Amino acid sequence: MRWTILLLVAAVVLGLQQAVQASLAVGQTSIAPSFAIPLVVFVALFASPMSAMWTALLIGLAIDLASPRGTGDLIVAGPNALGYLIGAYFVLTVRALMYRRNPLTLMVLSIIACMLAEVFVVAVHSIRAMYSDAYAWSGLTQLGQRMLGALYTGIAGLVMSFVLFPMIPLFGFHDPRERRFGARK
Repeated sequence: MRWTILLLVAAVVLGLQQAVQASLAVGQTSIAPSFAIPLVVFVALFASPMSAMWTALLIGLAIDLASPRGTGDLIVAGPNALGYLIGAYFVLTVRALMYRRNPLTLMVLSIIACMLAEVFVVAVHSIRAMYSDAYAWSGLTQLGQRMLGALYTGIAGLVMSFVLFPMIPLFGFHDPRERRFGARK
């Protein structure tokens, strides 16, 4: 895998997410698509397991550091990083059963990975809200909005698949149909 290409694409995706997330939100809620999750799912579909896990951890950490929580500028590093790691691990476990180059695969796996990640994020923030008065957090409201956001993320994943799939050769992913020390059969 070519890390420089991945880092460039991740920077564009994270910048796009920060720029348009508020305008794509549904009303005054936090229901908005994530563009980072489909990228993590895409990498988990095609990269080696270690590369996929590191990608999920780094992109999740970038999301954590870019999104302060609560009334102040409180930054809790870790929930999204570990949530994305859980989502990537799920994709790694089921990718052998999937038709990887189908846009619907990226869409469905983005929804499920986002749901898994958001359940973990809500759980961590709910636990944190139990012992901190300065940390306003409504777990059930957040969980409901984030599950709807995960469905919205599936639409973003479907659209992103038409951009990411043609870029597979640029990323330098190993083709599973190729023999290790020989030519293709």
